[in-house]
This record gives sequence, structure tokens and C-alpha cells, in this order.
Amino acid sequence: MRRVPSGIVCILVLASLPLPAQNTYPKAEIFGGFSVASVANGDREQLYGWQAGVAGNFHRNVGLVADFGGQYKDIEGISVHAYEYLFGPRFSVRADGATGFLHALFGGVSAGGEGLSESGFMMGFGGGVDVNAGSRIAVRVIQFDWLPSRVEGEWSKSEFRVGFGIVIKAGGD
Repeated sequence: MRRVPSGIVCILVLASLPLPAQNTYPKAEIFGGFSVASVANGDREQLYGWQAGVAGNFHRNVGLVADFGGQYKDIEGISVHAYEYLFGPRFSVRADGATGFLHALFGGVSAGGEGLSESGFMMGFGGGVDVNAGSRIAVRVIQFDWLPSRVEGEWSKSEFRVGFGIVIKAGGD
């Protein structure tokens, strides 16, 4: 019996797998959903709110994103809030059923409560997964961001945010 080299078998198997179309991707993606921010303020607190964003894709795997969020909580009788506004590149891996992405975002944060307010520089390093629910809609099952910030000369490196929601895709094929 003649042996078939394993390399040829691997090539034949891989060639038979369906691959996503190489040139189809949305030109824009609009996201809206729920978010939870975990902040260290002496004790760790969770603030709940919203998250929204828009991404413009100029390549199948590369785009620019604007990401906004707002979270709120009453802590010891004081209503506190945090707002993030972040911008930067996003790198995506697209398949037929889902899209995974990583991003590095830079911008600002504004937080306060009861007449006090602080603003500063913030970064957002993270990513997520969008599961397609149709050709023009997806469900963002998770987005996780580490949010280091510098407010009033002090670095805070222990904040993070988790979000999920709906993604609307526009443009493209």
C-alpha cells in the first residue's frame, strides 16, 4: 500500500474548508449597549450604565473607533458618575459567524458627584467579540477594556469596563 504524505492530506483538508469572502466587510459599525465599570475608590465599586461607539473600517481588518460610556451609582448617599470618551485604532479578525477585535484607545474621562467634578486623560486597552445575527446586525457578547487614567496628577491603573449590546453594520458588500 502506498503512503500519502501528511502534508498533502493537510493541504487538501484545509483547501476544502469554507473561507469567508476576502473583500466583504462593513464600512461602518454602530454599537450601543450596557456597561459595568469597576473602579477602585478605597473599596472596589461597580457603576452601571451605557456604552456606545462608532467604527469606520478602511480595511477588512483595520479601522478607527470612537467609544463613549457613562456609568452611575449612589455611593453612601452621593450620586456619582463617570463618562469616558476614547478614540483609536481597532484591529479585527472577521469570520462568517463572528468578529473578534482588539483596540488601543486614547481620550479622556470626567467623573464626579454632588457638585464635584474631575477630568483627565484615559486610555482603553481591550477587545471583544461580535456574533453575527444577520448580514447587518450582530450581538456584542463581550467587550472588555482596561482603563488606566491620569486625573489631577495621579495615575489610576485598576479600573476596567465590561460591555455588551447590539452592533449595526452599514456599507460594504
